[in-house]
Amino acid sequence: MKILIVVMLLISQFSIGQITKGEIKYSKSIRYSDAYKGRVNAKSIKSSSESINYTLVFNNKEALFKVDDKMVSDNSTMADRMAIIKGEGKGIYYTNFGQGYTIRQNEFGGQQFLIKMKHLNFILTEKTKKIGNFSCREAKYSLKEKAPGEGMKSYQIDITVWYSPEIPFSIGPLHFFNLPGAVLEATLGNVTYTATNISIDPEMELIIEEPKKGKLISEDNLLYELHSLRKKI
Repeated sequence: MKILIVVMLLISQFSIGQITKGEIKYSKSIRYSDAYKGRVNAKSIKSSSESINYTLVFNNKEALFKVDDKMVSDNSTMADRMAIIKGEGKGIYYTNFGQGYTIRQNEFGGQQFLIKMKHLNFILTEKTKKIGNFSCREAKYSLKEKAPGEGMKSYQIDITVWYSPEIPFSIGPLHFFNLPGAVLEATLGNVTYTATNISIDPEMELIIEEPKKGKLISEDNLLYELHSLRKKI
């Protein structure tokens, strides 16, 4: 895969390690097992995911990750909306680097929430691979969620990320931070985010606004809150 990287530096004054200001574009892909490949919904969602893009913007204090605005419109099909939701791709993820968590603003059941998501303690492995021209290393994490109520199932999601120490910024999609390099690829179950364009520019004008609207809730209590909402419907 070819990644376009645009690095605009004043060589005499800056080095890439001194500048934490830029933008990374990510594509999204969804894989289905053979049991699902023949289903119309699965085909439509997979097809829609191929045109979805996300943007991560960051400076030396904060970062924000979300689906590109043009991907969300009144003309979006059900498959488009499902493709965005897959892999926790719906909502706005805001991270203040001085804190050990990310705030995800998202709507469930017509109600806005600000979900406090802890940064994961990834296990670093010895595996390496190239993504574009960048040497990357693997890190893994298994996310386990208990069933919040009767009739609901517990589940586990295996997460694999590939980060590049050659891009020495501890950033990534969703709430994948605290790694010794930028995350260029992240896989959650059957969903993969892959960096397609990296721009690092000390003169770049960025707008990063912390989302404020919504009920603040911990990630641990989210499933219980959603279970309560379902009971009210």
